[in-house]
This record gives sequence, structure tokens and C-alpha cells, in this order.
Amino acid sequence: MILWIDKKSIAKANVDNTLMKIVAETPLIAKRFTPSPDSMNPGFVDKSARDRIPNTLSSPLAKLKDIYRKLDVQLGGVALEESDLLLEMRQQATDLISQIDHINELINLRSEMKNENEKKSLQECICYAPDDIIHEEALDLGQTYQRLDDICLNIHSAPMHINNSHLRKIVRELIENAFGASESGDKLEVSSELSDTDIIIQIKDTGEGLFQNQIEALNEGKRISNSGLGLVIVNELLELYHGVISFFSIPCRGTTVRFAIPRVSEDE
Repeated sequence: MILWIDKKSIAKANVDNTLMKIVAETPLIAKRFTPSPDSMNPGFVDKSARDRIPNTLSSPLAKLKDIYRKLDVQLGGVALEESDLLLEMRQQATDLISQIDHINELINLRSEMKNENEKKSLQECICYAPDDIIHEEALDLGQTYQRLDDICLNIHSAPMHINNSHLRKIVRELIENAFGASESGDKLEVSSELSDTDIIIQIKDTGEGLFQNQIEALNEGKRISNSGLGLVIVNELLELYHGVISFFSIPCRGTTVRFAIPRVSEDE
């Protein structure tokens, strides 16, 4: 999305015209390096997508991210009465920082997946206290969104086959999505249960919900509008650890996301 801004607004924000052009063009970068919808299907290897995301992007993306952070700081000092358009600019800068983070994470993840030794090493990882990670992420995001009172936690835990940071990433992305789809005062429940082979983690919100065709698309591994790269990363991480994910929703009543990851067996 290109954001058009007059010179007076730019002067008020103390932002250089060149930065505005970069802000306008970066969504094109994100679009170029967004994987195809088929890449979310289990077992699908999108070699062309990997070829479109070389590791050499890391440095220029880091520079862009630094620019957006400076832009965000500059816009943060603008008087509220002058800032309707500028607040929108600031939000776009924040969103673009998130896009760049996701692109970098996807680059790094797919790089690791190319190395069979690294892949095997990750799959042999054991998270011994997933309940601690889930609690930490839920409470941290609750504080960030100023919605601690909306969170209900009911976690049953056991060691599971996943790298700690990857579990943290999955949980954080899904809880952030739930907060984004709901409003302050809407309850968000994070719970888990144990089966003989898996730990099943559920994130349930009481927000706007999704339509049936959107849920069907997500459960078929397809992308929907505004699903972003975060869900792509979640799906690829779950595929790495032989996990699965499913979505349930009722419009205007909320959405439930359930994902399962193999637990450590007694003989391991």
C-alpha cells in the first residue's frame, strides 16, 4: 500500500522524502518474498520461493528496519492534534518493521531447513517445560496489549519434541493473532491437554471470528487475506516438528486454534 503524504505533513513529522519513498516501496519487497499459498501445505517444498529469498537480503532488510524505527520515533513526538495522518504513518512504519522481522525469520528458518544436519538436530530438541514458555508469552503479550484481565490460562504440560525458541514463536504468533482479532474485554483462553502421543495446545478468543470459507481455506493449508507471514512461519515450524494445526470459528463469536506437537515418550 503506497501512502501519499503532502510536503507540509512531511515537514511536521521531520521525515525526509526519501524515507517516505522507501516506506511506500517496502510492501512490494514483502510481496515479492512472500511464499505461495501452496507452500503452507504439509510436505510442500517451494524451491522457487527459497530461491527468491537469498540470505544476502538480511543486511538490507536490517537497514530498512533501522530506518523505520527512526521514523517511528520521529512520528512519536508529533502533537496529537496534528497527528491523524501521521499516526497512520507511524502504524505503517510499525507494521513494516514486523514484516521485515517475519521475512528475516523466514530466511533463517528456510536456510536451516536446507541443512539436513541442522534440521535433524532441531528435531531432536526437547522442551522440558513448555508450560513456562506458554505462561511467559501469554502474560507478556497481555501486558503489551494492556489486556492481562482478558487472559485465562489452563496449561497441562509434559516434555515435547521442539526447540524452546520455536515453541515460543508459535505460541506468540497465535496469541498475537487472537489479540488482533478481538477487542479489550473479549476473553482469550490458552489451554492444553495431553494425549498418548501429543501435547495439544488451544488458543480461543471471543472476537470477530471467521467465515466458513476462510476456516476451510486455513484448514486446507491455504492463505487468506491478512493472514501474513506469521502464520506461514507457524506452519513451517509445525511441519518441521511433525506437528499439526486446525482452526475452528463462528462469525462474531470467536476463533479457536489448536495445534499438536509430539510429546516425549517414556522410553526416550
